[in-house]
Amino acid sequence: MKCAQVDVENIKKTDAFLAGQFVSYHVYPYYPDYLDYVEDWSAYGLNASDYAQNFSKRNTYRAYLKMLNEHHTMPVVISEFGVSTGRGMAQKDRNTGRNQGNMSEQEQGQALVDCWTDIKAAGCNGGCVFSWQDEWFKRTWNTMYAVDLKRTPYWSDYQTNEQYFGLLTFDPGNEKSVCYVDGDVSEWTEDDLVAEQDGLSVSMKYDEKFLYFRIHKDGLKFGQETIYLPIDTTQKTGSSYCENNHLLFDRAA
Repeated sequence: MKCAQVDVENIKKTDAFLAGQFVSYHVYPYYPDYLDYVEDWSAYGLNASDYAQNFSKRNTYRAYLKMLNEHHTMPVVISEFGVSTGRGMAQKDRNTGRNQGNMSEQEQGQALVDCWTDIKAAGCNGGCVFSWQDEWFKRTWNTMYAVDLKRTPYWSDYQTNEQYFGLLTFDPGNEKSVCYVDGDVSEWTEDDLVAEQDGLSVSMKYDEKFLYFRIHKDGLKFGQETIYLPIDTTQKTGSSYCENNHLLFDRAA
């Protein structure tokens, strides 16, 4: 790995540069990892109160911001901060719980408020929430092996935590979704039926975000019976059995 660094303190302006200077950083609460393992913050000129809230919970995010701010002689702006509500998670912040993914919208909102509080408490001169709207084209290291990277702008990948940072969501559908998982079956029609046999039927819908199934079985005993739905996504791969649940399939899934 090749690494390079630039310290803005070494870039000097002249009197002809009237606008002045400020330094910009993207600082997210779940990176960098090494902040979790700093045992002695005093080596960086910080006290325990700089990273501990209520004398109990560690807040390495605030401590790192304070380190950055105290390093510079010019204003510091945190030009990106935020968390994702994507289903997948790529990084966990074990100190404050502001994780990279797998957070509800309510948790996301609170995390943004907490990050902003830390930014101001650290003495920084402002910040920008990332981002205004969701971005379908984003990718991340722990899901990119399974998707066509040339097609990412055309569908919303709920598993990818680099998406779903937005304050404004972009959900499929002109006015409403093709399906809501709410128990109301009135939105399902005969055109959605894909298989039917012996009192068991399978219906399917899809949009740019999800694949929806409706499974109906006559006399199903909820809580006592389990229905397994094997999915065959490619013709040349799969398994004819599931060892964990002792299941056999008519064809590879």
